[in-house]
Amino acid sequence: MLTAIRAARERAFLSTYIFDTGPVGQEFADALGDAVARGVDVRVAIDGVGSLYSWPPAHRLLERRGVRIERFLIDTMLGSAATPITSISAKPTKISRWRVLAT
Repeated sequence: MLTAIRAARERAFLSTYIFDTGPVGQEFADALGDAVARGVDVRVAIDGVGSLYSWPPAHRLLERRGVRIERFLIDTMLGSAATPITSISAKPTKISRWRVLAT
């Protein structure tokens, strides 16, 4: 996955349940941030519940690097409907546990 992100020229989209912020997560955050700096359209969708497993939260790490992120399902913890991810995609997207699209 890191190879695909590092080779991306146009876009790199990633969706995941847990994005840990340990050494491997830092490497992903750096690679995604580097892609943004190259002008790649980078979008990351992180499960809002799964994002609670790491400190600091992954979305903060990614936002600091200019990565466009969206947390989904976070509102279910607050008693409302799931957050749509249409804000990071032109049309609704089915989220799988791990998916990387990089071109």
